[in-house]
Amino acid sequence: MRFTFSLIIASSLFLFSCHQEEYLAYSGMGKTPIYIPFSELDNIGSQAPQSIEQSGPIFLIGDFFFMVEAGKGIHVFDLSDVDQQNSIAFISIPAVTDFTIDDNILFADSWKDLVSIDISDIHNVVFLSRTTDVFDPFLFPQLFNGPFECVDENRGAVIGWEDKNLENVFCHTVN
Repeated sequence: MRFTFSLIIASSLFLFSCHQEEYLAYSGMGKTPIYIPFSELDNIGSQAPQSIEQSGPIFLIGDFFFMVEAGKGIHVFDLSDVDQQNSIAFISIPAVTDFTIDDNILFADSWKDLVSIDISDIHNVVFLSRTTDVFDPFLFPQLFNGPFECVDENRGAVIGWEDKNLENVFCHTVN
């Protein structure tokens, strides 16, 4: 009987101690996801060089320098002329966060999928394949400590985050 009573008391304390502020609705400034429709994930291809907004992982192979533009694609630079390091192309890969290159094949994430792209001709890349549901994407803003609007995967793929005045959100990151 004494054990049962102790168990009831311990269980009650546990239940009441779980009600923390992070579970309460929050209203105020925070982050909200930027979505694209899933149908746009297939918009992979070569484009003219674009300005860099948010750099990400890099890769150097031969005279070419590749750099992720988070959520959008990969910038390509020609380093063969030290005096003129030119941006020569942009490879559109929606919802990209990371990539690697093996021979002339670029492998990248695109939301939850792994895509492969032939980059033999950097100005006319060729989409080769998409393997679905390979990755678990981040469903929170990285390197951010605070409240954010929870991701609704029915709205599309998340390609970034923006500051916004939030109403009654329940998600919160802690770094």
